[in-house]
This record gives sequence, structure tokens and C-alpha cells, in this order.
Amino acid sequence: MSYEHVWAVIAILTFCIWAGLAIWSRHLREAKRVAMREMIHRERMVALEKGQPLPEVPADAASSIERGGDTASWVSRASLLAGLALTFAGIGLLVSFTLTPNRPETAGLGDLASMGFLPIFTGVGLLLFYVLDRRGRRLGP
Repeated sequence: MSYEHVWAVIAILTFCIWAGLAIWSRHLREAKRVAMREMIHRERMVALEKGQPLPEVPADAASSIERGGDTASWVSRASLLAGLALTFAGIGLLVSFTLTPNRPETAGLGDLASMGFLPIFTGVGLLLFYVLDRRGRRLGP
């Protein structure tokens, strides 16, 4: 395994670790929110069975439940972030491959310039989704 491959493996492993940590933290937040909703539901059901007035939902729990339930805005923001990142990464690839000098060691890299269009159009599609999603939510169902 050459020196360049070692750095590529390290970069891929680092990305996978960070992505795994992000997914795990999102899972823990969602599990906490679900547990809070179940506890509130159980308290309210016990109060109904005993004929007591329903207990108040704590303000911090109510806001936590409401924020966690709005997945549409989270998806919309994620598509905006990913769309911007992919669009600019594609532009960077396109420019860097286009401006590659014609030397023997870089032969053929200029032919890869069209590969920059893949992330550009994927990013533009995500940005279009973001715009249409926001417009659709503003107009209502």
C-alpha cells in the first residue's frame, strides 16, 4: 500500500467516524424525545383513569416535543446545506480539472472536467428541492 493510499484510507475512516457520531447523536436526541412523550402520555392516562385533572405539560418538555416533531424543516435545511456544498464542490472540480496544465504527469486530467457537472447538478437539484419545499410550506396544504 503506497503512502497516498494510507492518507485516503485515513480520510475515509475519519469521515465515517464523524458521520457515525452525527447519526448516533441524532438517534439519542430522538430517543430522549420519544421517552419524554411516552412518560407524559402515561402520566395523563393514569390521571384520566383516576378521574383527576390532567397534569400540565412542562414548558421545556412541550417545546422539546414540538421542535423534534418538525422534521420537514430539518430535511429542508439539510438539503440546503448539502446542495450548497455539492454545487461548490462541483464548481471546484470543474475549474481545477479545466485549469490543469498539459504536462506528461497530468495527462488526461483535463478530460475529467465534465465530472464536475455531476455534483453541480446534484447540488442544484437539492437547492431546487429546498426552494420548492419552502414555497409549498408557505402556501399551505
